Parts: sequence; C-alpha cells; structure tokens
Amino acid sequence: MELNLDLSDQEVMKTETVSTLIKGAQDFQRITSSKPVVLVNFFAPWCHWCQALAPIYEGVAQRVVQGSLSTNVIVAKVDCTDRANLDVCKMNRIQALPTLIAFTPTSAYKYTHYHGQRTVDSMLRMLADRLHA
Repeated sequence: MELNLDLSDQEVMKTETVSTLIKGAQDFQRITSSKPVVLVNFFAPWCHWCQALAPIYEGVAQRVVQGSLSTNVIVAKVDCTDRANLDVCKMNRIQALPTLIAFTPTSAYKYTHYHGQRTVDSMLRMLADRLHA
C-alpha cells in the first residue's frame, strides 16, 4: 500500500485507506476497546492542520499495519463534521482539530492526549511506549 503524496491536501484526505474510519458511538466503543492501544485522530476534512497531518497519520497507520505493532495497535480516525460522530466528539471533549488521543482500555490510564511531534517516528514511539506502560 503506497500513499500518493503528489495529490493535493484535499485529495489526500479523501483517498486515505490505511487507517480505520470510525462511524458513530457504537463503532467508536467497539474499535477503541478492541486492542490494547488505539490511536484516534479527531479531524475535519476542511481543516488546514488536519490536511497537513493526514499523510503523516496515514504513514503511521501504514507502518502499524505492516509491522510488529499490528496485533496490539489500531490507528483510527473520527470525522467530527459527520453527524454520526457528533456525540463521539462531544463525549471526548474535542475542542481543537486535529486532536490525537491514544486509548488504552486495559491500562490504569484509559486515554492519553498526544502532544508530541507530528512525525511518523515520534507517534510510533509513543504507541510502543503506551503498549508497554
């Protein structure tokens, strides 16, 4: 699976296929409790910062799917402009976009907001750290 980085930002947002798209509260609950670590990107397609993050985030998803983290980690996303996700974004108190949260349902800390560098390697390190926390 290769990401086409020659596309415009808007086209990249539309053609993402590696990360898991969450639709609605039930889907959110099911996905965020299905593996030890679930990284979720809360985004809006019109958001410039979300568009800039999209190829990096898909790079993280691609590396997770193709690597050793795939059995324990899911990389997902929630479109906060989709009516089906309004409750999900409200429940998670999303006030700025993009917002990255690592959900760890089996640990003492159920979730952690990611404020680190927006690079593939930094996010992968955080996922590995959360997995072994």
